[in-house]
Amino acid sequence: MSHDFHFLSRVQRVSPREADLAMQLYRDPKLVALLLADAGVAEDAPRAAIALRDGDGAPHVVVSRDGHFVTCLGAGMSPGSLPVVSHPALTSALARVGLWRERVAAAESVRGEDPFDIDFFFALHKDAHALSREDVGGAVALAPLVGPEYLRSLALDLMEFGRARVQAREERRRKDTFPGAPERFWRISWSLGHFMVLSFAEPEVVSEFAAGHWDDVARVPLFALTGHFLPYTMRAFWAAGRCGRMILPACKKMLAGPDGPGKVDVPLAMAVIAMGHSRLEAEIRKVLARTPGPAATMALEVMDNAPRGLAAHLETGRDLAVKVTSKLPAGSRWRFERPEDVPEDLAGSFAANSWEDPVSREGLVDVLSALPWLARAAPEDLYLPAGLLRELRRPWTEAMTDMLLDRFDDKPRPQAVRAGEPGRNDPCPCGSGRKFKKCCGAAG
Repeated sequence: MSHDFHFLSRVQRVSPREADLAMQLYRDPKLVALLLADAGVAEDAPRAAIALRDGDGAPHVVVSRDGHFVTCLGAGMSPGSLPVVSHPALTSALARVGLWRERVAAAESVRGEDPFDIDFFFALHKDAHALSREDVGGAVALAPLVGPEYLRSLALDLMEFGRARVQAREERRRKDTFPGAPERFWRISWSLGHFMVLSFAEPEVVSEFAAGHWDDVARVPLFALTGHFLPYTMRAFWAAGRCGRMILPACKKMLAGPDGPGKVDVPLAMAVIAMGHSRLEAEIRKVLARTPGPAATMALEVMDNAPRGLAAHLETGRDLAVKVTSKLPAGSRWRFERPEDVPEDLAGSFAANSWEDPVSREGLVDVLSALPWLARAAPEDLYLPAGLLRELRRPWTEAMTDMLLDRFDDKPRPQAVRAGEPGRNDPCPCGSGRKFKKCCGAAG
């Protein structure tokens, strides 16, 4: 009790807002110990100071290495030689810890008593486009435990994808040939992306499990454009970026192969890696600079124009959010009347879940603009909130599967940016990731 009085007497030195933050730290020594480790405070440092706001002369909380409160320093009081956790570092760490705790809570609600319960994996398959941000957060929290199971599910889906497509086409041509096949093909098209995210959410876990076969496993995200479905493409490029250096040898090997210069997927995957791992950027730029073909050039232009690409991705998402939610009842918290009303986190998620064909010209524009966003996205960012999905209530229809089957029948090919005057819906030659008509062609 005397320790509580000591804290209360010292916390009077700071403003009410700073006192609230200090109180949060005081009540959770375990959290503080995690923050110190996250901020890189040396293990042999007996004490450290945590800044309660940014700027010179900020007040600090002084804590012991095990996270317990020592004292509070008011504004202008120096922490002396103590190691200091800056306020930006504190804010960032608190956000990550909060996210981790949300994931754990979500994981407990998803898994029930048994994380290996078959119903859990069945839900990841059957929910298709209705799998929510909260569902994925819970599943990601289980990745250290069940990561190998996610990878096995991904492998099974990859093997089943071709057969499911053939059966769905036959069922469309002759009813009752393969009942249920069209819906199954739709679900597999989605679950491929779900298990791509979950398999590579913890790359170290997967690489350890796949020891001896990592070269083959690492190639999986590098065929991002083969599914003719933008949600899968987004998740595959995200997975490549998540792996970082671990997947880079596979990228180089594929580029050096006979078909390497003609592949669009690999240079774009390398661009995502470079934008998400600054230490690899110079190395990747050198590889792309000496790789012939327009795809490598396009990847470099995306990297050079990352801020413009990110803005274009969010603009696409905001426009899509307004269109999709326009049928929701007035007064719904998820209905957006204007693009500027759409929060940034939702804008990014909406654009990542467009049902465009990524190898069409318009779809490739969306892919290019998404790459800078994917390089920094968390797994949950690739999904929409459960509350929004419940209100949208989009059940499967045969038209959804027909849309995918038509793309495979037409067999469009991904096109890199070419010289000459582009079409209005083509990627802008400046590399911004935006459509020509919304970028350099706007003046015309």
